[in-house]
Amino acid sequence: MVFVWALAPSGWLAWQWRAVPQLGLHHDDALYLVGAKSLAEGHGYRIESLPGSPFQTKYPPVFSALLTLVWRFDPRYPENSRLALVLSWLALPPFLLALRAVFRDFGLGRREAAFLTLAAAFYPVVCLLSTSVMSDLVFLSLLLASTRAAEKALNGSSSRWLAPAAGVIAGFAYLTRTAALVLAVTAPLCFLWRKQGRRAFLFLAGMLPFVAGWQVWVSTHLAPTRDPALLYYTNYMALQRATVRLDNLASVVWYNFDALLRSIGKLLVFDVALRENVHLERILGIAALAGAVRLVKRRSQLQYPAAAAGTAVLLLVYFYTADERLCLPLYPLVLMGFWTEVKNCAAALVASWRRCHVMDRALAAGAALVLGGLGIFVGASYVVGDAVFLPAVYAACQTDRKSHESAYEWIRRTTHPQSTFYAYNDPLLYLHTGRKALGLTMPSGRIYTGEGEKKTDEFLRSIPQNACAHGVDHLLVTDSDFYREGSARLLREVADRDPGLLPEYRSADAVIYRCVR
Repeated sequence: MVFVWALAPSGWLAWQWRAVPQLGLHHDDALYLVGAKSLAEGHGYRIESLPGSPFQTKYPPVFSALLTLVWRFDPRYPENSRLALVLSWLALPPFLLALRAVFRDFGLGRREAAFLTLAAAFYPVVCLLSTSVMSDLVFLSLLLASTRAAEKALNGSSSRWLAPAAGVIAGFAYLTRTAALVLAVTAPLCFLWRKQGRRAFLFLAGMLPFVAGWQVWVSTHLAPTRDPALLYYTNYMALQRATVRLDNLASVVWYNFDALLRSIGKLLVFDVALRENVHLERILGIAALAGAVRLVKRRSQLQYPAAAAGTAVLLLVYFYTADERLCLPLYPLVLMGFWTEVKNCAAALVASWRRCHVMDRALAAGAALVLGGLGIFVGASYVVGDAVFLPAVYAACQTDRKSHESAYEWIRRTTHPQSTFYAYNDPLLYLHTGRKALGLTMPSGRIYTGEGEKKTDEFLRSIPQNACAHGVDHLLVTDSDFYREGSARLLREVADRDPGLLPEYRSADAVIYRCVR
C-alpha cells in the first residue's frame, strides 16, 4: 500500500500532463528523442536536428535505444510523445525499489526505509524527472544496482560472478550516462582496500568493454570542429578543457563547492516552491554531510559511499555548477545522512528533557519547535511543489507550445525543407517541423568570472551575428528564450533592433527573422 502511495504524485502528474507539453523543458529530453528517431529510422545514432546531422557522441545510447520503441510503435510526433512519457515514468518503480534496498542495506528499519522511500517519491525533483523524457532515474537505478552487487561481492559472497556482474551493470549505467565512469575508479579501490585484487580485476573486466566501446565510437565518429556551438552537442571533454583551466581552477572549485553544498540542501527541501533561502540550504547540506559521515562510519558499507564521494569530487571540478539533478547520485546518502542527524538531534532533545532542569527543558522545547518547524517547511515544500509548482511549470510549457504552433505551421508551410534555423529549443523545432536547427548555448564559464550578468548580456547580444555566421537561413526568437538563465525576452529585444535580421513572421510572442547579412 505504501508503494502505491509512493507512485501517486508522479502518476497524477503524468496523467494530467499526458500530452507532454513539457517536452523540451530540459533540452536534453528532446535530444534523446531525436537520437531515438534517427536510430529507429535506420540513420545511425545521429543528431539529425542539427545542420549536417553529426553523430551523437555526447550522450551514450542506452536511453535513446529504449526510446526507439516510441518511434517504432508510432512514428507520428507529437502523438508518440505520450508513449515516451510512459516509458520514462516506468523507470520510477525500479528506482524507488533500489532506494528502499539501499536504505535497508544501511541498517534502516522497515518503517524508516518505507518513510524515506515515500519522501523520495514525493520529492518534486523526482516527480519532475519521472514525468520528463530523461535518463536520470534509469541511470541511478543501474548505479545503485551495481554498487549493491559490488558490495555483496566485497563482503565475501561465494558467487564468483557477482563482481563481474556488478561491472556489467556499471557498464550499462555508463552507457546511460557517462557519470558512471566514477565506478571504474571507486569500485576497484574498495576491492583493493579489502585486499581483493581478483574481484577488482573482475569488476573492471565487466565494465571496461562498455567504456572502451563507447570511447571507440566517440573517437571514430566525433565531428572535427572547434566551434563552441557544436562542441556543446558533441563533446563533453572539449567543453571541460575549454572552461576549466589551471588559471581558473581555484575559482571553479570555489563556485562549485558552494553550489554543491546548496544543492545537497535542495535535495532535502524544495524551497523554490515556497521561498528560497541559501542559508537554510547550506545548513541542511552541512547537516546531511555530517550525518552521512556518521552513518558510513557506523556501517561497513563502502561501495556506494565511495561512488557518491567520487561523484562529489568530479562535481567540484566540473565545467558547470551542480544542481539537484547533477547531485542526484548523492541523493540516497544525503537522505539517509540527514535522517541520521534528525534522529541524533531528537535523541539529544529527549535526554535533555529528562534531566528535569528548567533551562534544559526550555532549550529542548525551543529546539524541538525549530525541528518541527523545519519538518513542516520541508513537507509543505513537497506538497506545494507537486500540487502547485510543477503543474504551473507544465501549464506554462503548454501555453508556450500552443503559442508556438502557428510559427511551426508557418515554417512547415512557407520554408524550404532544406532551410536551417537558429532556435533556443532547436530539437523541438526539428521534431515539429522537420527543419534542422542550431541552438547557441550560454557558456557556463561565465559563472566563474564573477561577471555573470555582464557576460550573459554580451552573449545574448552576439547571438544574431553569431547565428548568421553559422550559415542559418532563419532565426526563431520567442519571448521564453533563455528562461532557464533568467533572461527571457532579452534576445527578442536584441533581435528586433538588429539591422541584419529581416522579420518575416510575427506573432504575439514569436518572431521569425531571415538573415540578410
